[in-house]
Amino acid sequence: MVKLTIFIIVGTILAATLLVFGFNGTGGTGQGRIEVSPEEYDAGAVSMAGALVKKTFEIKNIGQGDLKITDISTSCMCTTARLMVGDKISPEFGMTGMDNASTLWSQKIAPGQKGSLEVIFNQALHGEAGLGDIVRAVYVSSNDPQNRKTEVRLIANVIR
Repeated sequence: MVKLTIFIIVGTILAATLLVFGFNGTGGTGQGRIEVSPEEYDAGAVSMAGALVKKTFEIKNIGQGDLKITDISTSCMCTTARLMVGDKISPEFGMTGMDNASTLWSQKIAPGQKGSLEVIFNQALHGEAGLGDIVRAVYVSSNDPQNRKTEVRLIANVIR
């Protein structure tokens, strides 16, 4: 009887530990981990009247479980971002409170899988007030327990 009680207690503790610390709903344990490359892009000198600045950043899940991207936002309304994973394309995201992207959107990236984060900077949006050195950020929110909000940056010197 004592052995059975110990077995039940140990089994209960093990099950609770899996539920609290590691079960991800995919049939195993493990967490998604985000890796973004590059973390920063310097576009150099860009003409205010020139073509939009576009850069694609790679997002990879280097974890053992699914990585769930839950939100994307930008630091300025002159910058938008869109995530592509396989054949799925997210809505276009912009500055928090200024975009029309669904707040119910999310995207899973399986372990080892990659996605493309396309960032577009409209250097003419601010007119003359936008001339000079700029830094624009894109924030990617996920279930990565070590990095819930990842930032990538786009740098440029806007000239006439």
